[in-house]
Amino acid sequence: MSSSPRRNRQQRFVRTVVYILVLALVVGLVATMVGTALAVAAHAAGTRDAGAGPDAASTSAAASVAGPTAAERGERAPLVVLGTTDLTWADVLAAAGSGAPDDADRTDGAGGAAEVDDSATAGAAEALLAYAGGAEPVNLVTRTIGDRTCPADGWLTLGAGSRMRAAEHPDGACAWPADRTGTVTSAAEGATAGGALAGVLNRTNTTMAAVGRGGILALTNEGGPPAEDALSELLTAADPADLILVDTADAADGASDTAGTTTAADSPPGGSDGDRILLLAAALEETLASAPAGTRVVIASVADATDPGPQMAVLPAETTSPAGADNGFIIGASTHQPGLIQSTDLAPTLFRALTGTEAGAFGAPLIMPDVADTGAREATEGADGAGADVLAEGVARARTLADNARHARASERTVIPTALVLIGAFLTLLVGTGRALHDRRAATGPATETDEADGAPPVSSISSRGRPLVIARAALPVTALPAGMWLANMLPWWRAGDSAPIAVIGLALGWALVIPAGLAALLRAGRAAAAGAERLMRRRRASRRPLAGPDAPAAPVDVTAPAVSSSSSSPTRTPRMLLSLMAPAVTAAVILVDGATGARLGFNGALGMNAVVAGRFYGVSNTAFALAAAALLVAIAAWVGPSAARRGFRERRVLVGFGVGVPGVLALVVDGAPALGADVGGALTLVLALAVLAAGLAGARPGWTWWVVIAVAAVGIVGAFGAADFLFGGSGTHMGGFVRQVLDGTAGTTIARKATALVAPFRSSPLAVAALAVGSGIAALSAWWAVRAVREARRGEGPYTWLTVPGALPQWLGPLGRALTVLAVVEVAVNDSGLTMLCFSAAAALPALIGVLAAGLAAPAPRPAGANGMDGRDRAGAPD
Repeated sequence: MSSSPRRNRQQRFVRTVVYILVLALVVGLVATMVGTALAVAAHAAGTRDAGAGPDAASTSAAASVAGPTAAERGERAPLVVLGTTDLTWADVLAAAGSGAPDDADRTDGAGGAAEVDDSATAGAAEALLAYAGGAEPVNLVTRTIGDRTCPADGWLTLGAGSRMRAAEHPDGACAWPADRTGTVTSAAEGATAGGALAGVLNRTNTTMAAVGRGGILALTNEGGPPAEDALSELLTAADPADLILVDTADAADGASDTAGTTTAADSPPGGSDGDRILLLAAALEETLASAPAGTRVVIASVADATDPGPQMAVLPAETTSPAGADNGFIIGASTHQPGLIQSTDLAPTLFRALTGTEAGAFGAPLIMPDVADTGAREATEGADGAGADVLAEGVARARTLADNARHARASERTVIPTALVLIGAFLTLLVGTGRALHDRRAATGPATETDEADGAPPVSSISSRGRPLVIARAALPVTALPAGMWLANMLPWWRAGDSAPIAVIGLALGWALVIPAGLAALLRAGRAAAAGAERLMRRRRASRRPLAGPDAPAAPVDVTAPAVSSSSSSPTRTPRMLLSLMAPAVTAAVILVDGATGARLGFNGALGMNAVVAGRFYGVSNTAFALAAAALLVAIAAWVGPSAARRGFRERRVLVGFGVGVPGVLALVVDGAPALGADVGGALTLVLALAVLAAGLAGARPGWTWWVVIAVAAVGIVGAFGAADFLFGGSGTHMGGFVRQVLDGTAGTTIARKATALVAPFRSSPLAVAALAVGSGIAALSAWWAVRAVREARRGEGPYTWLTVPGALPQWLGPLGRALTVLAVVEVAVNDSGLTMLCFSAAAALPALIGVLAAGLAAPAPRPAGANGMDGRDRAGAPD
């Protein structure tokens, strides 16, 4: 029956009020952000020097405020950065004979440390380890532009504070720019860069000097190259420079007059690993022996041209991080991971150490002490007494860092095999489901007495009990496979060497079987507990009941379990169906909770982010969101949809509001909150998908104004997350960083990069184009087949006609399909992972959906109340 005009007016009034409240919230958020931007701009205008030129005006407010230099503080201890290339903690441990845990996983380009076992190299390696034992060793992510970082790229990135490429790599060879004193162009953004650190330091009256072509490249800016001299002369000068950058690997290549030359990718500067270790240790010894007391020394391998992956680095003792420390290692301000920093963190860290202020042009810095501790100097003077203890500490910490680097490299090699396994399992299940439900006998209708007399199984048992039950059982491990790939990171699979991909896939498959088994055991325990509680209640009621007799009243009718209506299209929720409902919920929970608690399972995992690719280090990654969001939508629709279909208009909306809103808001907070998932694109996508799902389950047909309000609300929620991080979190995540870019006018670069990332793989890789063509062809054929099968079934033809019988498929399937479509379209559009997110969402949603639908088809059909003397509960008690 249609609603009355009065009821329609009330609904329009309620909707209008809701729209006004949402718009007011968004307007308030925008006003807050604009006010903050104006306040920052006014503060910058007030503190900027009136006579500053355009270069100074382009620098952020924090960077333009001149801070006291070391000379002005009365301190003459310089800050020395000793740089090298292609040197990992595994290389150092191997050279020292300390048995690096990832020797088998390391490539020794151009004569690795494994080839050098003389006492001089071993002593030099021990000196580096001893210095690390008294300081703060870390792994350094040197990823710039491309799969590997050449030496010139690494040094330029150090000086610029952002990922840069110094020169093109002809034929895979590394090259130095022909004119190292000129302007260098970033291949990613096409903007002039280079020497950003030197530029802001010049404005604070900080003196700089360089040794070697790498140091010179890093400190060259619009004012020209820095001062050059020998390291010994710079350290013993009466007025040493505040910052000295030393390219220790350049000494083995004939000094710094080789700019413009190229070297093969497998021939890194500085010769072999042993040669670079000797040069680095010699520079460290000279610095500690000749520099003024309190000199802070930073060691960093700034490039990974021969073996992409985390490099070795050492920060001065007592260096701290705004993110704190964990397991004895400082937590990277940009990575949020213990013992892991990026090369882009070095520029802000050096700037703060030299000026005492933070440069807004850079990211969050680490905090160095004002003067160095003398313990590191004493530790390198010998291996006796306290020196031996410090050396042992350095070896132990280097082993941990080497194992972490091996973990990252193994993760990078494993992502493609595990993704193929996941997608292959999903496609296998999909094809198997199509074949299992392809039954022409089922399309002819219910079984006849002749069929049963001939000994043939009833067609109804084939269609609604047999094959769907097998499908439901097979779908459970496939649905749990993404969660299994996350949980596999709980065990050290990466130590299996070349067999690491096989090991992690085996662990993931094992977890995919354990999760359903665990859920089944939990369900059985819950049912046993419920049965025990019911028996206890019956005994208590029986003890209170009067003695039986001819005049005793009849037993009361249990009204808590009403008879099933004959019009109900929802089957009884059997244990098999409950398992199918719980599996996608567990998958979404595992992935989202891990992202909210530091991504310790997702980072360097079988299918997650890693330190080699270095796209993200914390929170909910694009892959994690695609898997978790798709599984979450299926779980919500399958749990809420059947109950909503049996409710009236008002009750349905209330039920959908709580059923979709509560888990949806929790997932949104976990995914989007800066301190948790910090996922900008995911939060925006999730709001839209949940809104579409809620509207469909509630039976609403919203107009275009509703869509506009929802879109604005989604942007407002994401903006609120970003503003909160910017105002209170110090822009410590992607969200706050993007708000900072919006305020300083550089957000267009990030937006352009994300937009370019959608098409970049297809412009540079023929393999990507071929994969797109094959995938598009398969998708087109699948869509054509599905449309044809649906049309035949609706006409009462073909092997899938029995699925069109009323009640065979649930009503919530349509709203879920629309929500998944919105999820796929928006996540591909707003994230730089592109079409891969569509593949992962399909791999998570379709197995879960197949499992739920198959379990529903296999469940006993509800029987009308009173039929054959049964009230429907007898059927519910039938075995699964």
